This record gives sequence, structure tokens and C-alpha cells, in this order.
Amino acid sequence: MNSRAFSILLVLFVLTITGRPQAQVASVTKSFGSVEGHVICDDGGFPARRATVRLLPLARLLTEERKKASVPSGPEDMWTDFNGNYIFSSVQPGTYILEVLQDGYSNDLELLREVLDSFGPAKQKELLSEFPQVTVASGSTSRVDGVVHRAGAISGQVSFDDGSVLSGAEVKATLVSSSRFNDDDSLTATVLEDLNFSLEARTDDRGNYRIPGMPRGGYRIEVRLTEPGLTDPHRPTRTGRAELTLFAPEALSKADSKLVEVNDGDELTGININIPMRKLHSIGGVVTQHGQPLDNAQVRIWRKGQKAPKGWTWSVPTISDGSYRIDLVPSGTYIIEAEHFEKKASRPTAMSEITVVLDARDVLDANLDLGLQPSAK
Repeated sequence: MNSRAFSILLVLFVLTITGRPQAQVASVTKSFGSVEGHVICDDGGFPARRATVRLLPLARLLTEERKKASVPSGPEDMWTDFNGNYIFSSVQPGTYILEVLQDGYSNDLELLREVLDSFGPAKQKELLSEFPQVTVASGSTSRVDGVVHRAGAISGQVSFDDGSVLSGAEVKATLVSSSRFNDDDSLTATVLEDLNFSLEARTDDRGNYRIPGMPRGGYRIEVRLTEPGLTDPHRPTRTGRAELTLFAPEALSKADSKLVEVNDGDELTGININIPMRKLHSIGGVVTQHGQPLDNAQVRIWRKGQKAPKGWTWSVPTISDGSYRIDLVPSGTYIIEAEHFEKKASRPTAMSEITVVLDARDVLDANLDLGLQPSAK
């Protein structure tokens, strides 16, 4: 075969192997559509740069439509460029909702998705209609623009009643009321209580915190105080353990907490939490069995009137000298229960219970002596 014939055959071969895939790609591409758009920030109208953009199939959000087998799947997340533009090049035909995530801006759609199944079909469609939607057809380009709304933010300080501050503490804001989804406050409260939607921030070295990105609504602000006990058997000088949740501004229970109302764009300052050490006490003592200290007996304390074990508020083991202590206990009347298990036994060898009343002082002589048999309950 001469060189000319060989060149002709080579060209024909290349056209053959490259032509088929190109035809297949064109066919596949034609069965998809594309979506493009522009996203801006409502506080200034400037581009939302490097924001995460999602297309969520509407049918997957609606309870009734979700059951159908023909529901399309959404494309992978995209990001806006420095001009706020985005494009999805291959999108299955269908109707989609545009979701945009940007730090410091509210993502109401994410919150709505968490509670959407609590509403009926008509209400679901009504709520979702507030967000940008786009219908994608095969072989065509659709456009949908978006706006991100500056969310609310709160800041404050966590301090003690002696003026010192608490660093490294987690402050949590839990959404407990919202008029965004429903006019029926009772339904909204029930839905949100089950949802437990919250945002968190850690206090710095000056006890300050800031929580951004808060959808509008009423929030309960709290801080969790924990302190593990030191149970070194050779130095049983610190047996205490502390666990307590405090609520803004200086509340020891949810019922006494003060809700903070946050609106879009708010920058609320001075949302402080004060830790009232003057109202907190310690309960401690020694657990024995016929006068002998019991190591690793389990001591549980709960407020009188609560149901145990659900109402158990604090739990701590004894150390080698039989001692225990639980700190940061609010004033009140408490039940103390101690039990001890044999290593190979399937039931407690002994159990005892006493009542302790805390007023304005610590109770460090709440001692319990366990008999050989379980006490009658």
C-alpha cells in the first residue's frame, strides 16, 4: 500500500471513531437543558460573590409528588463568580426552586424544608411559591435570578455575677417562634419545638460571642456549663461535677428565659447571659455500706416533683473514699439516690434515697448508707 492510500484510510478511520461519539454527545446534550442567572445581595445590590447555588426539584419537596417515580434529580451545586453569575449546563427537564447560600445571609428555604412535611399539599405549594422557580425544557436555556437577604445577628457577653467572664463556652440560639410559615402560632410552636433549629457560637477570651445568619423569629438564648469531676483515687480532693444550662438574661429555666426577636438585617448587641453564682450551690457527701466507703457507687440527683429517670438532672460516681459532689445546683428541693452494683451481679446490691433542701447554702453532708439488700421502692 502506497503512502497516499494509507493516508486516505487513516482519515476515514479517524472520522469513523470520532463521528459516533460526537453524535451520541449531541443527542444526550439535547435531552438536557441549562439554567443561568445572576444573584445579588439585598443590602446594597452588589453581586453575591462565591455563593453556593442549588437547583432543587420542586417535585422532591412536595410530599405527594415525591412518591412518583419520575421525579428528576437536581444537578450538583454550583458557585457564583465574582460578578454574581452562575450557570448549570446539564439539567434534567422539570421545575426547580433556586436556593442560594451565602455566609451572613438568611437561608429561609433550608429552614422551610425542615418543616414542610408538617403542612398540607396546598400550604406547601403556597409556601414554596415565595421562592424563585424555573422550568427547564430539553435543549433550551432558562434563566432565574436570585436575591440573598441579610440575616439577623446577635452578640453579647457571658459573665459571672462577680464581673468575671466565661471564655470558650458554646452559646446557642434556638428558634422557638416564627410568623414566616404559618399564622397559627400554636402549630408553628409545635413544629419548631420538634425541629430544634439552632445556631451556635463560642465565646472569646473576653466572654464575647456573635451569632450571624439568623432567620427572623423569636429565639431562646442559652449557654451550657459543664465541669467534669477529677476522680484521681490518690488525690480525692476534687470530686465535684457540674452540668447546667442557663438562659438569657439570667434565667435558670426555659420558662423564665427572655426571648429575643430577630428581624432580617438586625444587628442586635447586648444580648448578655449572666451566671448567678449566688443562686447556685453544691450537694455532696459520702456513700457507705455499713459504714464502709463505697467506690464507684452511682449518685443521681433530680428536682423533687420531676419524674425519674427522665427527670434526673445530675449524675456522678463516688471515688475511692466514697465521696461525691455536684456543683451549680439551683436552690430547690432535690431527691438524691445512690446505688451500688456488684461486678458480677445483674441487680444493685443496695439502693438508698434521701431528700435534700437547698436554700442559700451548700449541703455537703448529704450522706447515704446502703444496706445489703435493695430498699423498697
